[in-house]
Amino acid sequence: KDFETMPTLAPERPRTWPWPPAETPIRLTPLTVPPAPQTITPAPPITPEPMPDGRLAAVEALLAGAPLAPFAGAMLAAADAEGIDWRLLPVIAVLESSGGRHACGGNAWGYASCAREFATFDDGISVVAATLARAPYAGLSTEGRLCMWVSGGSCTTAGRSSPRAAGR
Repeated sequence: KDFETMPTLAPERPRTWPWPPAETPIRLTPLTVPPAPQTITPAPPITPEPMPDGRLAAVEALLAGAPLAPFAGAMLAAADAEGIDWRLLPVIAVLESSGGRHACGGNAWGYASCAREFATFDDGISVVAATLARAPYAGLSTEGRLCMWVSGGSCTTAGRSSPRAAGR
Protein backbone atom coordinates (compact mmCIF):
# COMPACT_ATOMS: atom_id res chain seq x y z
CA LYS A 1 0.00 0.00 0.00
CA ASP A 2 0.93 3.53 -0.50
CA PHE A 3 1.99 5.16 2.77
CA GLU A 4 0.13 8.32 1.81
CA THR A 5 -3.22 6.58 1.95
CA MET A 6 -2.70 4.60 5.16
CA PRO A 7 -4.88 5.68 8.07
CA THR A 8 -3.12 7.14 11.07
CA LEU A 9 -3.86 6.05 14.59
CA ALA A 10 -3.24 9.41 16.20
CA PRO A 11 -4.02 12.88 14.99
CA GLU A 12 -1.10 14.70 13.46
CA ARG A 13 0.68 17.24 15.60
CA PRO A 14 2.80 19.98 14.21
CA ARG A 15 6.47 19.33 14.77
CA THR A 16 8.87 22.07 15.50
CA TRP A 17 12.59 22.07 15.96
CA PRO A 18 14.22 22.35 18.46
CA TRP A 19 12.12 20.18 20.64
CA PRO A 20 10.78 21.16 23.13
CA PRO A 21 9.88 24.61 21.82
CA ALA A 22 11.95 27.46 23.19
CA GLU A 23 8.99 28.88 25.08
CA THR A 24 8.79 25.72 27.22
CA PRO A 25 10.91 26.31 30.32
CA ILE A 26 13.24 23.52 31.29
CA ARG A 27 13.68 23.11 34.99
CA LEU A 28 16.77 21.46 36.33
CA THR A 29 16.73 20.36 39.91
CA PRO A 30 20.05 19.81 41.58
CA LEU A 31 20.78 16.30 42.74
CA THR A 32 21.35 15.86 46.39
CA VAL A 33 23.89 13.25 47.32
CA PRO A 34 23.92 12.03 50.90
CA PRO A 35 27.24 12.56 52.60
CA ALA A 36 29.60 9.60 52.72
CA PRO A 37 29.98 7.94 56.10
CA GLN A 38 33.04 9.11 57.97
CA THR A 39 34.14 5.61 58.92
CA ILE A 40 33.47 2.24 57.38
CA THR A 41 32.75 -0.45 59.88
CA PRO A 42 34.44 -3.69 58.83
CA ALA A 43 32.43 -6.87 58.84
CA PRO A 44 33.07 -9.14 61.77
CA PRO A 45 35.64 -11.85 61.02
CA ILE A 46 34.26 -15.13 59.81
CA THR A 47 34.97 -17.86 62.28
CA PRO A 48 34.67 -21.42 61.11
CA GLU A 49 31.79 -23.32 62.55
CA PRO A 50 32.73 -26.12 64.90
CA MET A 51 32.46 -29.53 63.28
CA PRO A 52 29.76 -31.27 65.28
CA ASP A 53 29.65 -34.17 62.83
CA GLY A 54 32.47 -36.17 64.41
CA ARG A 55 34.92 -35.84 61.52
CA LEU A 56 37.58 -34.10 63.60
CA ALA A 57 37.42 -36.77 66.30
CA ALA A 58 37.66 -39.51 63.64
CA VAL A 59 40.76 -37.97 62.01
CA GLU A 60 42.39 -37.30 65.37
CA ALA A 61 41.78 -40.95 66.35
CA LEU A 62 43.27 -42.16 63.05
CA LEU A 63 46.36 -40.00 63.52
CA ALA A 64 46.73 -40.44 67.29
CA GLY A 65 50.41 -40.26 68.25
CA ALA A 66 51.50 -39.38 64.69
CA PRO A 67 53.23 -36.12 63.76
CA LEU A 68 50.20 -35.12 61.65
CA ALA A 69 47.72 -35.41 64.55
CA PRO A 70 47.79 -31.65 65.32
CA PHE A 71 46.96 -30.96 61.66
CA ALA A 72 43.64 -32.88 61.63
CA GLY A 73 41.58 -29.69 61.55
CA ALA A 74 43.72 -28.20 58.77
CA MET A 75 43.21 -31.32 56.64
CA LEU A 76 39.45 -31.13 57.12
CA ALA A 77 39.37 -27.41 56.29
CA ALA A 78 41.45 -27.95 53.14
CA ALA A 79 39.26 -30.85 52.01
CA ASP A 80 36.12 -28.76 52.53
CA ALA A 81 37.64 -25.79 50.70
CA GLU A 82 38.62 -27.94 47.70
CA GLY A 83 35.41 -30.00 47.69
CA ILE A 84 37.08 -33.37 48.16
CA ASP A 85 36.22 -36.18 50.55
CA TRP A 86 37.47 -35.34 54.04
CA ARG A 87 38.95 -38.80 54.51
CA LEU A 88 41.40 -38.62 51.59
CA LEU A 89 44.19 -36.49 53.09
CA PRO A 90 44.49 -38.37 56.41
CA VAL A 91 44.19 -41.82 54.82
CA ILE A 92 46.79 -41.06 52.16
CA ALA A 93 49.12 -39.71 54.86
CA VAL A 94 48.74 -42.94 56.84
CA LEU A 95 49.33 -45.08 53.76
CA GLU A 96 52.30 -43.09 52.46
CA SER A 97 54.16 -42.08 55.64
CA SER A 98 52.44 -43.60 58.68
CA GLY A 99 50.78 -40.28 59.47
CA GLY A 100 53.92 -38.23 58.94
CA ARG A 101 56.33 -40.48 60.79
CA HIS A 102 58.28 -41.13 57.59
CA ALA A 103 57.51 -37.86 55.81
CA CYS A 104 59.86 -36.47 53.20
CA GLY A 105 60.42 -32.97 54.56
CA GLY A 106 56.81 -31.93 55.15
CA ASN A 107 55.54 -34.27 52.45
CA ALA A 108 53.56 -36.91 54.31
CA TRP A 109 51.45 -37.84 51.27
CA GLY A 110 54.09 -39.17 48.90
CA TYR A 111 53.43 -36.23 46.58
CA ALA A 112 55.52 -36.57 43.41
CA SER A 113 57.00 -39.76 44.89
CA CYS A 114 58.67 -37.60 47.56
CA ALA A 115 60.65 -35.72 44.92
CA ARG A 116 59.11 -32.54 46.32
CA GLU A 117 59.45 -31.46 49.92
CA PHE A 118 57.26 -28.89 51.63
CA ALA A 119 58.44 -26.36 54.19
CA THR A 120 55.60 -27.32 56.54
CA PHE A 121 52.81 -29.86 56.80
CA ASP A 122 50.39 -26.96 56.22
CA ASP A 123 52.01 -26.30 52.83
CA GLY A 124 51.73 -29.99 51.97
CA ILE A 125 48.08 -30.10 53.00
CA SER A 126 47.25 -27.16 50.70
CA VAL A 127 49.10 -28.55 47.69
CA VAL A 128 47.83 -32.12 48.03
CA ALA A 129 44.21 -31.04 48.58
CA ALA A 130 44.37 -28.78 45.51
CA THR A 131 45.96 -31.58 43.47
CA LEU A 132 43.24 -34.06 44.42
CA ALA A 133 40.59 -31.56 43.34
CA ARG A 134 41.98 -31.09 39.81
CA ALA A 135 42.77 -33.21 36.78
CA PRO A 136 43.46 -36.09 36.55
CA TYR A 137 41.69 -36.71 39.87
CA ALA A 138 38.72 -34.39 39.28
CA GLY A 139 35.55 -36.26 38.48
CA LEU A 140 36.73 -39.52 40.05
CA SER A 141 35.03 -41.11 43.02
CA THR A 142 36.79 -41.06 46.37
CA GLU A 143 37.88 -44.65 45.77
CA GLY A 144 39.10 -43.75 42.28
CA ARG A 145 41.14 -40.82 43.57
CA LEU A 146 42.69 -42.97 46.29
CA CYS A 147 43.45 -45.79 43.86
CA MET A 148 45.05 -43.44 41.35
CA TRP A 149 47.12 -41.71 44.06
CA VAL A 150 48.43 -44.94 45.54
CA SER A 151 49.00 -46.76 42.24
CA GLY A 152 50.36 -43.80 40.33
CA GLY A 153 48.24 -44.73 37.32
CA SER A 154 44.66 -44.89 36.20
CA CYS A 155 42.18 -47.15 37.94
CA THR A 156 39.35 -48.30 35.70
CA THR A 157 37.35 -50.35 38.18
CA ALA A 158 36.38 -49.11 41.63
CA GLY A 159 37.61 -51.47 44.27
CA ARG A 160 40.30 -52.97 42.02
CA SER A 161 43.51 -53.54 43.90
CA SER A 162 46.38 -51.32 42.90
CA PRO A 163 49.67 -52.71 41.57
CA ARG A 164 51.34 -51.69 44.83
CA ALA A 165 48.72 -53.52 46.92
CA ALA A 166 49.03 -56.57 44.66
CA GLY A 167 52.80 -56.66 45.23
CA ARG A 168 53.77 -55.56 41.71
